[in-house]
Amino acid sequence: MGFGISETGDVMGRLIQKLEHASANLANASTAGYKAVHLHAVSNPTEGQGVNQEFVPVVDFSPGLAQRTGNELDLMIEGEGFFVVQTKDGRFYTRRGDFTLDKDGRLVTQSGDAVLGEGDRPIIIKQGPVSISESGLVKAGDEEVGRLNIVSFDKTSSLQRLSNGYFASPVEGKKVEKPRIAQGALEMSNVNPIREMVDLIDIQRSFEVYQKVIQTISEEEKTATSRVGRLA
Repeated sequence: MGFGISETGDVMGRLIQKLEHASANLANASTAGYKAVHLHAVSNPTEGQGVNQEFVPVVDFSPGLAQRTGNELDLMIEGEGFFVVQTKDGRFYTRRGDFTLDKDGRLVTQSGDAVLGEGDRPIIIKQGPVSISESGLVKAGDEEVGRLNIVSFDKTSSLQRLSNGYFASPVEGKKVEKPRIAQGALEMSNVNPIREMVDLIDIQRSFEVYQKVIQTISEEEKTATSRVGRLA
């Protein structure tokens, strides 16, 4: 087949990576705001060695399906943008909008991190009912308590994926001037379960093939070593 053990091992390593991503995608198929990750080939020119092909995980930032929940603190961004979240480790960004209130009345993520409004201020809601306009204006009863800070990035490829649906960025996001926020709804995962299941089956079959290739190569090397020993 033209493969040595080293080359076959590299292919199996990529298959394991693909398996990990496909499994994670399937496990989060019902997680609000989750973005699927797939392994993509990237060609990098190298001096004196032509083109070197690497395989890197790439986040799919296409939108997930909308799901109506009726929960006044569930929010969905329609179109571009990310919510801004302040954590103990710094400022992160997310599309996951299943928010709640902490004991101090702050609007927070499920991890307890503050959702920031304009001016980098937390949004504090002391009384209800809560209404949030399409532009992100937050009102508690008749009182305006803040406006959601929605930002976007010129290159989402620069975002680093973290846990809890968070992303880190080496640069500050730019304010989305006319955001579209839907209250009482969530953007669900953009995972395609059927695609992931098909990928898992293909990975399993490929893995079995390459395991047999390695076994065959090992047996041939043992036979060749044995023959050399007899000739000696």
